Amino acid sequence: MKRFVASPCALVAACVSLLLAVAAGCGSRLSADAGAFDMGRTPVLIYNEDDSSYATGRHGPPDEDGLRAYLRRLAAGGRVTHFFACPNAMRVNWESKVVEPYWNDLESFGENVCDWQFVWRRMHDLRIDVYRVWFDEARACGLSPWLSIRMNDVHLADVPRHALHSRFWHEHPEFRRVPSSRGIPVTDFALDYSRAEVRAYWKDFLAEAFSRYDIDGLELDWVRFCEHLPPGREREFSWCIDEVVREARRLADAAAGRLGHAVRVGCRVLSRPGDSLARGVDFEAWARSGWIDLLVPCNFFGSVDFNLPYAEWRRRVDACSRRGGRRVVVVPGLDNGLVENGRRRRLTLAEYAVFADRMYRQGAPGVYLFNAFDNDGEVYSSLVGEGLPPDLCAERAKGVAVPDGYD
Repeated sequence: MKRFVASPCALVAACVSLLLAVAAGCGSRLSADAGAFDMGRTPVLIYNEDDSSYATGRHGPPDEDGLRAYLRRLAAGGRVTHFFACPNAMRVNWESKVVEPYWNDLESFGENVCDWQFVWRRMHDLRIDVYRVWFDEARACGLSPWLSIRMNDVHLADVPRHALHSRFWHEHPEFRRVPSSRGIPVTDFALDYSRAEVRAYWKDFLAEAFSRYDIDGLELDWVRFCEHLPPGREREFSWCIDEVVREARRLADAAAGRLGHAVRVGCRVLSRPGDSLARGVDFEAWARSGWIDLLVPCNFFGSVDFNLPYAEWRRRVDACSRRGGRRVVVVPGLDNGLVENGRRRRLTLAEYAVFADRMYRQGAPGVYLFNAFDNDGEVYSSLVGEGLPPDLCAERAKGVAVPDGYD
């Protein structure tokens, strides 16, 4: 065999080409390490669109024109900066090879079907890829498009034969957190990430999600719902959740190389650092390892955490991310209600303002809205039209009393 001996110049050129190729494939990591990642316009206003609300008929007709018009309305005020679209609970709103689509086999479940599942089926029959349409329109409107994946949703898991549930969940009760439970609380029925099969299932789904769309980032939602490991052994098995977050980082960097721009990884976690760590959701390990770009502390339904300790979050995450080489942006989030006298009600505009004002005073760059549906009327219109700018929030928050507790 003839030996090939490269000249010194050729070797230098080859090394330069290799470095450029590595930089292109790892652009997300390189730019993040340089501190380049920020949330763009400030104040940040992240809008989370859940997997069902559009299909309830509140937003518009079930066709492509309606989908695009909805995004234009969301962006019209110039206040919303990021559009986080959630496509899933146990099932998903696309033709997946991993998880059942929402529209499969609906007739076999009798009355245990949500009406909006038929709307998604109609769009599928019309060959409309909802998220491709939305993300295309989001970019045209100046919104940053992200996917938000719910990592352990158990809506209606206490109704075992319901069309919301996946075949994987049905066929493997041994993979649940408390296999012997009757579902009280319903989080006993959540999947157990200490099982390798569960981790493999969700990693396959994340790989599919990253491969489908041109997105700026993908959020792993560990709040909806918030129990993922065997009771009493959460800290022991935190490495299992770490494994999934690490895989998301790898997939994001691979997507960045394919798409030619950075693809970020975010995580939504409970609003208090101790509550997250106690459940094996080790945000400090993620920041220390350089796996995430965005962290969203947020309450789980119930009552908004008006005393969310943003300054503590920022301090702890900064201390870890300095070691990880990737600055993590922390944006505080809130659900849309609070509990009074045993009943839950929607927040007023003044209460949204109180939350935002308290966060800004601790140095937050903006706010993340969860469950901010347009059936809130004036509240919704103001949130997306006027936003939550610091001066307006400071004015609206004056003299407004809010509860100290949260759920």
